[in-house]
Amino acid sequence: MKFKKIEIVFLVILGIISIILRFYGIDMPDFYGDESVQVMSIKDFIATKNVAFLQVFNHPPLFLLAVSFPALLFGINEYTVRIVDAFFGTLTVFIVYFLTRMWYRKRYAVLASILFAVAPLPVIYSRLAFGYTMSLFFTIASIFAIEYLISHKLDKKHELIMIFVSGALIALTFLTRFNSLPIFGLYWLFILSYSFLKEKSRFRKYLYYAFIIHIIALALFLLGILALGGISMLVYVIYQF
Repeated sequence: MKFKKIEIVFLVILGIISIILRFYGIDMPDFYGDESVQVMSIKDFIATKNVAFLQVFNHPPLFLLAVSFPALLFGINEYTVRIVDAFFGTLTVFIVYFLTRMWYRKRYAVLASILFAVAPLPVIYSRLAFGYTMSLFFTIASIFAIEYLISHKLDKKHELIMIFVSGALIALTFLTRFNSLPIFGLYWLFILSYSFLKEKSRFRKYLYYAFIIHIIALALFLLGILALGGISMLVYVIYQF
């Protein structure tokens, strides 16, 4: 992607607005009920290094693991616990811009990113430590990577890289939350149905992409769970899934 100076200026301003809305006063109010339970788990994990404490509310462990790093470095408080979702909420604004820019024109990318940057629900969820904003970033980034793969003519090396990146992002999505499963199902249903009906020459290629990307995603997801907590966590996560 090539960027003009005015576009770079817009992205800088967009970033500043997004950061202010997501980070300013993030330590207020006090922890919400669900946040408090997660804080107790983070405290126990930091104190004992027992990954079993990352298993909260039937969710995969990546979000609480990510939150544990700033909490370990700067202490456990409303700011350090919420900063992870605020960070990924800010990044999501940009990925919305780039994805919309790829699909449509720049003017629609500007509109979509501004709306997402200031919309109450994304802002509120970015200011609370629920993990859904982190999951949303990986979900949209996954779709962006797949769309880049299928819409650009890549040589074999870069094609394989984008296939792996797409699978890795999907794995990170499900290591964070399981909520995006219907989104990927509907996304691939549309891609494969449309290509079968309108672009049959591409159907087999897209079917191959869908298969190999999700095989990679599954393999990385399982490896991630095993690395974090071994067989016991794998059994727990599969059961909750």
